[in-house]
Amino acid sequence: MSKLLGSTVLFALAVAIAYTLVIRSDSARHERELALLEARSAELTRTYEQMITRLGAERRIAEIVVTARRLADGQPAPLDAPGWKVAETDLLYVELDGKGQPITRRSFTIAGDVAYFDALTVKFRSEDVARGNPLRGKTLILMQRIYSSRIAPDDGIMLDTPGSVPTAYATAEEPSRFEEQVWERFWDIATNPDLAREMDVRVAQGEAVYKPLLPGRLYRLTVDAAGGMNLIVEALDPAVEAAMLSDP
Repeated sequence: MSKLLGSTVLFALAVAIAYTLVIRSDSARHERELALLEARSAELTRTYEQMITRLGAERRIAEIVVTARRLADGQPAPLDAPGWKVAETDLLYVELDGKGQPITRRSFTIAGDVAYFDALTVKFRSEDVARGNPLRGKTLILMQRIYSSRIAPDDGIMLDTPGSVPTAYATAEEPSRFEEQVWERFWDIATNPDLAREMDVRVAQGEAVYKPLLPGRLYRLTVDAAGGMNLIVEALDPAVEAAMLSDP
């Protein structure tokens, strides 16, 4: 009897130990699976955040300030002079590279005070931008010209050479063959939907942004990674103005 009882106790103990080991094994496996799921979730969150950041990215392509305005008689235009009285506006146009650093400075005079900034833009699918495609990960832009409400576009001031790759906006230090083809065949892409699809171009078109330009303001030309151009106005810090107007 005692032997049977001892055997029963040992058996029960063995079962209990085995059950505990199984529970611990399942618990450890569940913990590993949970850790993997948490790591995967964190990775997906980072990827999602990176995609949102890329889609919302904006880069500067130029900064503009007004250096002078004149009335029809050649006298300086008062700050409160209405636009229709302003005969001429002098502009300083500072082109920026891909890192936002100045590369060229040019001065222009336009008739009136409303400046138009004209460009060719090539936009790609949102999924290519979101994934950071090395060739199609952001809108390509070729600045064309500056004109005004009193100057016809054809009589505007040229900025970049039509059909060439703008070095400031290339996706790499050496423009890729893809970008060269885009600019060489821009109007074919813009007017041929089959060719646009072949090159994964969402839209190719000319576009312009414009507004009256006033002294004491900093105007930033920017382009959205998945969109087009913007002309943003900010208060002009005197130190920034002095740096822009000083000789490089």
